[in-house]
Parts: sequence; structure tokens; C-alpha cells
Amino acid sequence: MMGKVGSNLCRGRFSMQVDLMLLFPFLCDQPIRSVSFLKGGYIELPPRSLSPESEFLATFATTNSSGIILAALSKHGEKEGHRQAHGPFFSIMLIEGHVEVHVDSGDGTGLRRALLRAPTGTFGDGQGHSISLIRSGRIITVQLDEKTPVEMKLGPAVESMTINVSNLYIGGVPEDAGSSMLRMRRSFHGCIRNLIFNMELLDFTSAVGSEQVDLDTCLLSERSKLALHGEDGKLLPEPQPLPSPVKTEYFKRKGFIMVDGQESPMVTIVGDGTTLDVEGKLYLGGLPSDYRARNIGNVSSVFCMGLILLWLCLFNRGTPVSAFAVARCYAEAQEGTFFEGSGYAALVKEGYKVRSDVNITLEFRTSSENGVLLGISSAKVDAIGLEMVNGKLLFHVNNGAGRITATYEPKATNTLCDGKWHTLQANKSKHRVVLIVDGNAVLAESPHTQSTSVDTNNPIYVGGYPADVKQNCLSSQRSFRGCLRKLTLSKGLQVQSYDFSRAFDLQGVVPHSCPGAEP
Repeated sequence: MMGKVGSNLCRGRFSMQVDLMLLFPFLCDQPIRSVSFLKGGYIELPPRSLSPESEFLATFATTNSSGIILAALSKHGEKEGHRQAHGPFFSIMLIEGHVEVHVDSGDGTGLRRALLRAPTGTFGDGQGHSISLIRSGRIITVQLDEKTPVEMKLGPAVESMTINVSNLYIGGVPEDAGSSMLRMRRSFHGCIRNLIFNMELLDFTSAVGSEQVDLDTCLLSERSKLALHGEDGKLLPEPQPLPSPVKTEYFKRKGFIMVDGQESPMVTIVGDGTTLDVEGKLYLGGLPSDYRARNIGNVSSVFCMGLILLWLCLFNRGTPVSAFAVARCYAEAQEGTFFEGSGYAALVKEGYKVRSDVNITLEFRTSSENGVLLGISSAKVDAIGLEMVNGKLLFHVNNGAGRITATYEPKATNTLCDGKWHTLQANKSKHRVVLIVDGNAVLAESPHTQSTSVDTNNPIYVGGYPADVKQNCLSSQRSFRGCLRKLTLSKGLQVQSYDFSRAFDLQGVVPHSCPGAEP
């Protein structure tokens, strides 16, 4: 990620000490991103409605088994007979160690509920846990700690409708709010921080109301004279200190770097100079491909910044000059490239010629039943396409005389959507196609044996494609959500492997980083 720092910070002769954490007051006007709930209570922020394309993320830590994390409520409904009617709402709650997400769109179809069970028995283990809620039309996807996501489907009437709310509560609700909407009303006890809504990092200083909260801290318990006790009387651990800043210091001709509190040996700079004369831009995480640095050599690596708040802050408070392939960091990662379900990778800008024969291989991992895997299409009818539709894998080919399709349907439902790695091979040989999934082969053949060539000279789109690009052999525009790796396209003995980080257009894709471990 690249961001621009005012030239007054870098101009002229000076001696400097740089602590990255000290950049926050200058870049962000000292916003508050964390809040501790130690005596019950809540904090109310300006309302945020759930539009058809929206995303919410947060981090929480607690040693209690139950508590409200978030409650977005509409105004109280009116009594209808003996029941209380209510408007649309959505909530995230920790209930008996597990997380429940409730969504009611207000269309009369009732409550939608997602349950995310803790693999260790409880999410109230005192550790930090991240939760994301992503809405795409009728589909709401909830994920905890990069584990297998859970999907909810709203009613068809709300495909493009915003779920409007009037109040956004964090950590709990007032006594007179949400009585007919919330299954549980117990306040959260612990720390909630880094609330992100549609890529905006929320600031708790914008609160419109609060009760019994401690801003700008992240504690799990209160210190008493004798011991630390939770609401249920159990002994709680000492509050954990925040990690030391990732820090570097330079003075005259000497410098050192400190990581996680460990100092490197002091280094003396060669030469007689005692100042740094620099002016220009601040680059974080890498350098542009066309940038040539004189004194630091080649830079080619994938870097995950622990100071994730820094780039979020730059995006929100000081717009960067440019950014490329910037995304999230993951606590657990494995080989592969993550497709977020909203974009694509575009390869071979000069165009790929399919012609009469091609063999495609890749490995994929997903928990979604639908999504585009790969497409190459001419402006006419010639094209090939790989996609998942309702848990089935389809390989389409059109040589110009009509589409033929090889369809692989697993014996057990959702076999291909289990979050595990699966192998795929799609082979086109003249008018015949073969699709092999996990060693199981299906065949298809065109009756037009004289039509053998797919005449393309177009880019390869993986995981999805832009709205203005035509794809004649794909039935869906829904982008793939999951991980892909080991993509190759071969003709005879010529095998070409593709590196997604070298795509000429990359949207919603994280190269070389597949979140989480295989279930």
C-alpha cells in the first residue's frame, strides 16, 4: 500500500526518531477504535443500515459466555392484538459460548438466523476473535476467524432493498430498547474494537450515547484490591498489555530497529554525513513495479502489516496517491489465492488463443455453491467457461456451432462446497470435452464434428469478470468466493502456470494468501 506523507516531514536536514505508532495522531486526529465494557452498559453510534452490498467487521474478546456484540434496531413497532410488531433489525450476539447472527429484513418472511460454533467450545476464551458479516443481495455471509463461513438467504422481495435501522448499539442496549427483537439482553463484558463498516473504520468519539463503558482501552476485567472477578464471580486473568510497536530509531550516523520489544544491534552508517536528505512519497508494504530505487535493491515480496489500522486510517483520513493489491492479513494462512466473492483476476492482456485443444488444471476450495471459476470469450460466440452452479461443476465449450457442456454432479450434496481442496481438470480436444473432478470424469461431445476450434484472442478471467465484458460460455455473473491455486493451461507439451499476483487487473483478490486451515 502506498500513502503520501506531507513533504514537510521529509524535507531538509534533520535527525529523526520514527515510531510508527506515533504517526496515528498526525494521520487520524487520534480517533478512538476500542472500548471496554466492564460493568454492563452499551455505547450507541450513528445508525448504519445494511444496504444490498455491504460489509461489517469487528474484533471482540471476553471471558464471559454471553453478551450482545452489536444490535442495529429500528423504531419500536405498534401493538397488534396481543403481540408486539417490530421493524427490520440485525444483531450479533454471543450466546452460551457461540455466536448467533439474527437478521429480520422486515418483509414479513420472518427471522433469519446463523449459528457459528466455537471449535474450542467457547468464544469466551479471553482471546481476540474477528467476525465479518457480508451482504450481497439476498445472501448474507458470516465468518469468524477465517473459519468456514455460514450463509443466510433473505426473502426474494429484499434483493435490492436496504435494511434500514434507526439505532446502532455496541455491547448492549438501553433498558427500553429491543424488547421484542432480541433473544437475549445481557450486556457484553470485555473488549470490542476495530469496527469497520463498508471499509470505514468507525470512531467511538462519534457516539451519541453510552452507559458504563471505558473508551480507548481494551480490557477483559477490572482490577480490585483483592482479585479480579467477572460478573459470574469467577476469577479472571490479568488484563493483557497491547503489543509493543513495530519501531526504528536513527540519530546522526547510528540506527537500530526494534520488533516485538527485541532490539537489533546498533548499526553505524558509512560516511561522514549525519543527516538524511529525503523528499517525496511514503510507500508501505512494497514499491510500484516501475519504481527503481537506487540504494535498496530489488523488492519483491508479500508483506502482511501488523499495523493494519495504519492503512485503514490512511484510506479514510488521507487518501493515498495510489494502491495496488492491498487487502487483509490473516491469522492462519495456507498456499493459495483468496477470492473475496466480489471481483476477479484478469490474465494474458494480449489475448489467449484457445483454438482446437486446451487442458486446464487447478485446485479450488470454497463453501459457496455458485461462482465463476474461469472464462475466455470472443466477441462473437466462441468461448470456454468453468463455473459452479448449485453445487455442480460445469465446463462449457462453444466452437461456433453451439454450446456443449460437461456437468459433474457429486453424489452427496455440497461435496464440492465443504471448504476442502478439490482438484479439477478440464480438457477440450476438438469437438470433445472431458471434465475430471477429484478423479471422477464426465464427457460431452458436439454433434458438429467439423467444428473444432474456439477462435479467441481474449484475456483469461478467473474468479469472475467485469460487468462490461461479454462471456458467452458462462451462465452466471456471480464471482467466486474461496481459494484457488495451481492454475495451468497447456497445449500438448507446452504448459503455462499462472501467478495471480502478475494479473494485469486484480479486483477483490489476495494473491498468495488463502485464509484459515482446511476443516
